[in-house]
Amino acid sequence: MVQDDTREEEQVRIFGLKAWPKKRSNTYIPDATIQINNEDYEIELKTYNVERGLVSTARNVTLNKIDSWKKVYWVFSEYEKSTKTSGGFRFTGNHYLGDKNMLKPWFDRQREKLLEGTKTYGGLRHWRQAKKLLEGAMEQADIDRLDNTICKKGGLNDPSIPRSILTEHCVKLDSRDLQGSLIRNIEHVRKNKN
Repeated sequence: MVQDDTREEEQVRIFGLKAWPKKRSNTYIPDATIQINNEDYEIELKTYNVERGLVSTARNVTLNKIDSWKKVYWVFSEYEKSTKTSGGFRFTGNHYLGDKNMLKPWFDRQREKLLEGTKTYGGLRHWRQAKKLLEGAMEQADIDRLDNTICKKGGLNDPSIPRSILTEHCVKLDSRDLQGSLIRNIEHVRKNKN
């Protein structure tokens, strides 16, 4: 976790972002913001190891978490381990900007897993069928508590984003001018939205 924080702090620095205070919360809090033309844009920061090529996301990814993530921009930075730096890593120069449209293939896949389940786990659609069968057989308050548990705690455990999603769907940022490149590309995405 400390190394993760160190990489995130470095992203905040090199992209000229403002970090959100780190607080535990039941609601989603983005990692940082960037101000463009007096408007703040929320940013989710992620890093991934060049050797692994997978971006770690979060524990207990639910439909609500996915909906929250769709409201922010994502900045991905590739790193490699290094014994020559104090943080134990160095960024490779591969940085990407993503948004809800660019990350749609990944978001859709996670939503499908949550709704339809996997070979091992049932999905929310299965729960909805079971819930109907329980109506009248159990107290409604108990059914509501079960529903709350399953919908809020029955998420995916750290579904990874493969590097191919970034390279095929996201915008590669200019490593010579990271802050400027980020600003220009957010402006471009906003202008071409809808």
